[in-house]
Amino acid sequence: MSRFSKKLTNTRNEYPKIFIFTEGEKTESNYFLSLAKDLRVCNNVSIRGEGCNTLSLVDLVLSFKSGNANNPNDEYWVVFDKDDFDKISGRNQFDDAINKAYANQIKVAYSNESFELWYLFHFRDIHSQLTREIYCEKLTEDLIKLTNGKIKSYEKSFKMIEEFKEEPLFARRNPSTTVHYLVSSLRGLASQINK
Repeated sequence: MSRFSKKLTNTRNEYPKIFIFTEGEKTESNYFLSLAKDLRVCNNVSIRGEGCNTLSLVDLVLSFKSGNANNPNDEYWVVFDKDDFDKISGRNQFDDAINKAYANQIKVAYSNESFELWYLFHFRDIHSQLTREIYCEKLTEDLIKLTNGKIKSYEKSFKMIEEFKEEPLFARRNPSTTVHYLVSSLRGLASQINK
């Protein structure tokens, strides 16, 4: 191996890696995979759609992180929604999961109520609570307008944070999302790699 090749290999290894674990198996992971491709950072991004609830997802990342911490600049992210089962169980698992993640240096890209809120914020200025069902209805309206009727419906396959900064419970910060923090982190990685 030539001296140049070795230097190039070592330089590539210095870039951090971003590990993204999503609660949903498709919607979120497909979005971030597409974004990683567009930003040309696929070699430094790992995306796993786990299909498990908020606390279980944080525990899974903790386990993964403890056995995989190579570069201190690597980032570990969880992506999840505020689940309806909090209403059934009476526990605030949404806040529990966010607090546990932050306490263990895991970054959080949450959406309250669902990931579709992130899409909806691209089209609308929303300041009141909406249900998941309304998200899809509003997205359908916006996509019909945007595509001049070519797309007939939306099917599942820094937004509002300042307004809620005084609210101590994440579950009450509705509507809000922190997905933009993860998008910003991916763009920052792209600017390092694609200089």
